[in-house]
Amino acid sequence: MNLLSIWLERHVELHAQALTATQDGGGAATLDYLRMVQGMLAQEGVPATELLAGSYEYLGRAVQAQAAMLGFRDGFLAVAVACLVAVLPALALRRGRSAESPAPGTPLRAGAG
Repeated sequence: MNLLSIWLERHVELHAQALTATQDGGGAATLDYLRMVQGMLAQEGVPATELLAGSYEYLGRAVQAQAAMLGFRDGFLAVAVACLVAVLPALALRRGRSAESPAPGTPLRAGAG
């Protein structure tokens, strides 16, 4: 469990860094997003002097939420791979056992055993 929490923390940070690097403030999508957030904040009565800072704060929180989602996705994928790795030997043991012993519910012969 501790390994999973460390994995999650590191992957959230990695995704946050990667996503933050894409938000340089000069991209058309980022500028449109900031304008949209500034419009929403202005409608809510936020002073004009705080619109830019508020929109960047909102962008930062959105990036952090996206990074957390991607980190959790990585964590679930790691757990799925670990479970698959754990199930494969169990399936191999089951096949070996079923070849040596009779199927469940099959009556034993008198002299066997």
